[in-house]
Amino acid sequence: MALKGSVNISLIAPNGDLAEYNLPQGSGNYGDAQVANPAAGSWFALVTPQPLGHPATLSASFIAETSAWRTFGTLSKSSITLAPGASSSFTLTATTFPNPGDRSGSIVLSSTASEPAFTKVTTIPVTLRTLLPADSSFESTLTGGNGRGANTGETFYYQMKVDPGLPELNAVISSFDSSNTVLAELVDPAG
Repeated sequence: MALKGSVNISLIAPNGDLAEYNLPQGSGNYGDAQVANPAAGSWFALVTPQPLGHPATLSASFIAETSAWRTFGTLSKSSITLAPGASSSFTLTATTFPNPGDRSGSIVLSSTASEPAFTKVTTIPVTLRTLLPADSSFESTLTGGNGRGANTGETFYYQMKVDPGLPELNAVISSFDSSNTVLAELVDPAG
């Protein structure tokens, strides 16, 4: 994409309602909009350059994907009954993915209480981290990020266990585009 600005994506549901839009800032050359539980039917995507009118035409790659919710683990308790002010705990046993890096998930909690209505469903965010194996190579896709500054692009975190006594740790990152700016940091176990 040759655009030096940002890309706005609006998703219009089959009933004509605006279902989602993104509001990128800066020159990220990337836009992303997501809808949970999309209605069945024909969707419309409106892709516009920001600022509006510049350029008059836009040559861009557009990818639309759908995915289903997947379970990633089991809970030690399927339900908990709490008295007012009480608490309880449960354990999550999760399965990580084969590729290194982080994936996000949620534990969805449903309440049988009648009031207030907005508390019927809530979620607990979960980060699933697959460790990077020693002496490994893998590919990942960077999509741009916000674009507000030189170092505010997309961020990926990878973690690996290093055995004691190794003389050095090396990380090599390559990009298909020599104009991409990539910042890599190695953080020791002490932080």
